[in-house]
Amino acid sequence: MSDMDLNLALEPSPASDAPLNPWFAFRDDAPIEGGFDPKFGDVTWRTLICKDRMNSDDIVLGTAHLPAFGRLPLHRHDPAEFYYFMSGHGEVTIEGKATAVYPGMAVFVPGGAEHGVTASEESLEFVYGFAQHRFGDVVYNFSEQQDAEQ
Repeated sequence: MSDMDLNLALEPSPASDAPLNPWFAFRDDAPIEGGFDPKFGDVTWRTLICKDRMNSDDIVLGTAHLPAFGRLPLHRHDPAEFYYFMSGHGEVTIEGKATAVYPGMAVFVPGGAEHGVTASEESLEFVYGFAQHRFGDVVYNFSEQQDAEQ
């Protein structure tokens, strides 16, 4: 691939109904989201692939960060999700069962399963993904929020 071809491939294509074209996303170029709504706990994330940002179908992919002792509270959503842990240590709880997680581990969360993530004494970085068009299509139902409303 020539330098010119590479430069063109790095430009995001607008989200549209145009034919799908490959392109590349750089984590540091994606905006940091989260960290402002207490129901999401301490997690921040960067969505890299999503139909809202480019012409992609059927996949949402991003990275998430939890500070030391931070947490993504227990929640549910209809689509299945995966996590791939890149750095740090912590714990993932799925349907009441807590499991320690470390770099290099992948976790599959079935659709509708209650789950949450907690970092240990060091921050935790992981990749997340859904088989969805848009991240905004994933409806989060937080367990603590539901308990408080009852």
